[in-house]
Amino acid sequence: MKLLAALTLLLICQQITHAQANVAAGGNGDLIEVTAFAVRFEAEASQLKARKDLCVAIDTRLEMREKDLVSKLKASGLAVHSHEWCNRGPRGLRFLVSAPIKRADDGAYEVKVEVGDLTIKTGEHFATMLKQGTYRVRFEKGSQPEMGSYHKTCCPRTE
Repeated sequence: MKLLAALTLLLICQQITHAQANVAAGGNGDLIEVTAFAVRFEAEASQLKARKDLCVAIDTRLEMREKDLVSKLKASGLAVHSHEWCNRGPRGLRFLVSAPIKRADDGAYEVKVEVGDLTIKTGEHFATMLKQGTYRVRFEKGSQPEMGSYHKTCCPRTE
């Protein structure tokens, strides 16, 4: 019984630590805003904005709900679905937002976004990845996010 109580306390402490890290990075609302900006920018840069089979997935370690990100993207005019929708096929192109989203000393957020093609037949993970990189996005409460820079970390297929 004591072991169960100790494990429960440990799990609670880990969740609090994750939540505090995200609050330190600007809070959930800021993370949704910045992440939506990075995904929209990637959709435009990759010339995917007009597609109707786009999905968005988030790393489970991020303190945001996929549903909130999908809603924010839809409200901005990007036709996206939940990751679950793409997995039913599998079908579509997926934007995967990886953890952690960092806040740099200059206040810019660093958001890692991967674009993958889920229609590629079963194979290694890298075979479905089309592009991966980190967006630096400047954002302050009450203003619109601004693109800082982009650093591509993967894939020669898109060059």
